[in-house]
Amino acid sequence: MLRVLDLFYWKQFLLVLIRMIAFISVMPYFSNPSVSNKVKVTFALFLSIIVFPLIPYEEWVIPTKLFSITFLIFKEIMIGVILGFVVNLLFMSVVIMGELLGYQIGFTMATMVDPMSNMNNNILTIFSFVFATTLFLVLNGHYYFLWGMKESFVFLPPGLSMIKFSLLKYIVSLVKHIFVVAIKIGAPAIATVLLVDITLGFIGKVSPKVQIIFVGFPLKIVLGLVALSVIFSVSFSLWKSEVRNLPAVISKIFLYVK
Repeated sequence: MLRVLDLFYWKQFLLVLIRMIAFISVMPYFSNPSVSNKVKVTFALFLSIIVFPLIPYEEWVIPTKLFSITFLIFKEIMIGVILGFVVNLLFMSVVIMGELLGYQIGFTMATMVDPMSNMNNNILTIFSFVFATTLFLVLNGHYYFLWGMKESFVFLPPGLSMIKFSLLKYIVSLVKHIFVVAIKIGAPAIATVLLVDITLGFIGKVSPKVQIIFVGFPLKIVLGLVALSVIFSVSFSLWKSEVRNLPAVISKIFLYVK
């Protein structure tokens, strides 16, 4: 908690709070439009109070000119958004897998409003996101992003950090990696549904009188859900490795920004 001595460094504390608010605003669930700004600011304030005594804020040099202060605040917001976006990418792999499989099965015809994105997403996407969040908490992933925020003030202190252009290239590589992970997770189920489509296509050519649509639609749903339950148990190790690798990814972000 905050000590009495810490209260004399209120400018440094505000910079920590600004970066924390930017980070929380991009995080999964907190980026939900239904989550009020009061909740985001309150949670960010709570985390800032915990983190602030643990960082070397006495060494920070705070500028006095208005332009320099404005640029410093903008840079703090950018660092917080980048770190939050990297954590959010981890969940996008499961979301992309749910979208692909839901499209293959035919669940795009039965969509529901996703409170996370305020858009119509298929049921498998929402279920996959909730499943990934549960695993993230079970694997203590929330401790990793708290560690990342605390270490960000050590490696990227306000006023001394510079965002490099090479960071953009690294983020693009992360996005490409997320697509690869999504394909690896959903490949067995997607391949199963694709084989069902091919088989039904041959049956339709051999026996045109067979009503393929009445047989194929429920068959694809059943086999797709069975394959989904299997890949969730098999892909646990892959998802676990991605969560465990989160500190290494955040550490590389420090290198590209510093």
